[in-house]
Amino acid sequence: MTAILDNRVPPPLVCLACGVGMYFTARAAGESTLVFASQYGLGLAWLCLSLILIVMSIRQFKQHQTTVNPLRPSQASQLVISGIFCVTRNPMYLSLTTILIGLMFFLGSWLGLLWLAVFVLYIQCFQIYPEERAMQLLFGEAYRDYCSRVRRWL
Repeated sequence: MTAILDNRVPPPLVCLACGVGMYFTARAAGESTLVFASQYGLGLAWLCLSLILIVMSIRQFKQHQTTVNPLRPSQASQLVISGIFCVTRNPMYLSLTTILIGLMFFLGSWLGLLWLAVFVLYIQCFQIYPEERAMQLLFGEAYRDYCSRVRRWL
């Protein structure tokens, strides 16, 4: 079944919207609720992890000469199952998730978990599920085998 939002909004834009939501929610809540000595260091670590995941993911797609465009999964020419894709089937979405986790630590608000949940649910329903259907059609048994060996997130 196809939903109206399937593969319509670029995932980085969804991440940005949730990040903005995190920011305004944290500011509206007033006093920070997630404050500890190394919160900024932890936030920076999550952002660095995000950058590493993004670079590794894009590098794999480029090596296999397939599309990076998340809005057109049916244009994939190769099933990428090496490198970071041996650990997670969705490293780019995982990297966007880690960006939001890092932002949550920078903002010092547990309320960021609400926006994190919104992001994960949106990406799962309107990006990952439609991509999985497209990959199934394109790559059949090879994709089913890959899914049986590698988890969707972690």
